[in-house]
Amino acid sequence: MKKISTKKITTLALGCLFSTSNFAQADENNMLSVETKKDTMYMVPSGSMNFNTYYHLNEHNSTGGLNIENIGKKDTKNEQTFLIHDITGNLKLEFGIPYKEDEEKTAGVVVDVNLSKNTLNTNSGKLSVNTFYAHYGNFIVGHHTGIFGGKSTQVQFKHTINENMNHALSIEQTPNAYNPENLADGVKNENIHVKKMIPAGAYNIKYHGESGHVKLSGLLRPMEYHNKKDEKDTMLLGYGTKIDAEWKIMPKKLNVTLSGAYGKGVSSYLGAKAENDIVMNFKKLEDTILLPVITASGNVEIYFIEDILSANFAGNMIMIGDEESNKKRKDNDYNMGISVSGGLKYHMNKQVNIGIQYTHGIKNHVKDTKDDDMGVVKATVAYKF
Repeated sequence: MKKISTKKITTLALGCLFSTSNFAQADENNMLSVETKKDTMYMVPSGSMNFNTYYHLNEHNSTGGLNIENIGKKDTKNEQTFLIHDITGNLKLEFGIPYKEDEEKTAGVVVDVNLSKNTLNTNSGKLSVNTFYAHYGNFIVGHHTGIFGGKSTQVQFKHTINENMNHALSIEQTPNAYNPENLADGVKNENIHVKKMIPAGAYNIKYHGESGHVKLSGLLRPMEYHNKKDEKDTMLLGYGTKIDAEWKIMPKKLNVTLSGAYGKGVSSYLGAKAENDIVMNFKKLEDTILLPVITASGNVEIYFIEDILSANFAGNMIMIGDEESNKKRKDNDYNMGISVSGGLKYHMNKQVNIGIQYTHGIKNHVKDTKDDDMGVVKATVAYKF
């Protein structure tokens, strides 16, 4: 990371208003380390601005890109267009000071925000905070990417075992627990509600080397519900295990990443909505069950001319529920989603990328025989600094 003296902070801050990060995001689970001198305050800005357009081959979708869970939900207001569909900007700022002499450890604050604008809707401007946290040595406190997945408010501790291994532990407050108060077959439910938002615990261990890495992660997620009618409480314990791997077969020429996960009551950590975590029994709360979930994904990145042209091919699968739990679900509940994509990216220089990608998704329901499918072409021009 680049060192910046305090005299340059004002100038850079003004520049950040007109420039905004990375076309490929960095691993947010890595602790930040900035090479600094004792008593030197620093600021590290980074950002990106993307101009995106989407073309939906067989239906409209208000999200712009492809979201498997939303396939089949048409939005006639979102008309097809080859013009710029939306503009997204990202700005990340890190402020800090070193806290130990002759070491690269720092204490500071990181703010990462997104600004998006749908050009087809004059009222669509949106400002959102990706991450906002403080770090001190091996600790992170604030809103950050979770060890198992998703974003949450948490306290995270990371420790380096040796030059090839590190591990991390976190206590996370998840904001997306299934809340049955406003969803009981479409009718407001006044009897059952979330009693306590109990923090989840997550742990991972990672081995990394020149040819790639392997990371194992685990999650325990307690959920407590209360029935006002009979004044009974029910405690549920969700859990998940996950493996991520990267293999740099030929550095800067061929990279492969793979990921797989299994758990119960953790679908919302793996890309689905919170309602897919649980099947609530409103008449007998203690018979409520956690839905099993399996995910698998793979990605292949090929560089044809070193840093100039690259191709990317990816596949993702998520399956929610099994034969036994599906007996208690509705016919049109989300059961399985599969997506495949392929794209090309031209790296004009270190700041500008131009890419095009096609993604096709299929959504399967619990009992409905007809699957929903959708294809989306996305073109992007991205500037980063």
